[in-house]
Amino acid sequence: GGARWPWPGCGWKPKLDITDPAFTSGLKFYLYDEGPFDMTDADKCMRKHRRLPEKGLKEFDRAFTVNEREYFTEYTLLPALKAHPQRVLDKADAQLFVIGYANGYARYASPCPTEAYGKTDEEWDDKVAEALKSDEYFTRNGGKDYLFLHSLYMVDMSKA
Repeated sequence: GGARWPWPGCGWKPKLDITDPAFTSGLKFYLYDEGPFDMTDADKCMRKHRRLPEKGLKEFDRAFTVNEREYFTEYTLLPALKAHPQRVLDKADAQLFVIGYANGYARYASPCPTEAYGKTDEEWDDKVAEALKSDEYFTRNGGKDYLFLHSLYMVDMSKA
């Protein structure tokens, strides 16, 4: 034998794409994208602060320096995850859990006071941590089966 993938039919295969049942029948993930994890209002606030149109990425090069743009990985990744064929809407069906809150990107939305986010960046971080602490799926394994998407360095996740 040789090593086997922990889920059937996944791994590199020539000409296999994400719509192939051999790929989509494997690993399933749940995306946290509601409440403090929802980046929709953050996008609106960031665009308002930077005087950007409601949609599109063309203006980002003008509005953000190279050093700032490095924190926008999540900006394009989150919509792709929302539409991904391996995303499930029931946590019980997932093997992996993706936290949709992107704190590096969120900092460019500040200030963005909403009920879901709070009034400050620290309040928003606390709301995310509290939501995770009270989530049975997060606490059952101490978050070991969770993926936290962020490109902001030196983030203290000890609150969660």
